[in-house]
Amino acid sequence: VFIHSKRSGKWLMWDENETLINERFYQNDKLNGPFSDWYANGNKKSEGTFLNDAIQGILKEYNIDGTLNKEELFENGIKKKK
Repeated sequence: VFIHSKRSGKWLMWDENETLINERFYQNDKLNGPFSDWYANGNKKSEGTFLNDAIQGILKEYNIDGTLNKEELFENGIKKKK
């Protein structure tokens, strides 16, 4: 959806096989809210949250078999050291 020529709301993207590959939320043309990405086999690839176009909080990345690969903490798009 566009509001005043700016992206807003939920946006979905599919690959050439019509498999959902990502979900994003926009507010005033900026990424805001939860996001998810999926492998072509349907397993989740990654998930996290955007705040004003920057990753905020925990980013989870998964292996192609669906098992958790790693978790990283971000603040304003910058990875925090452990």
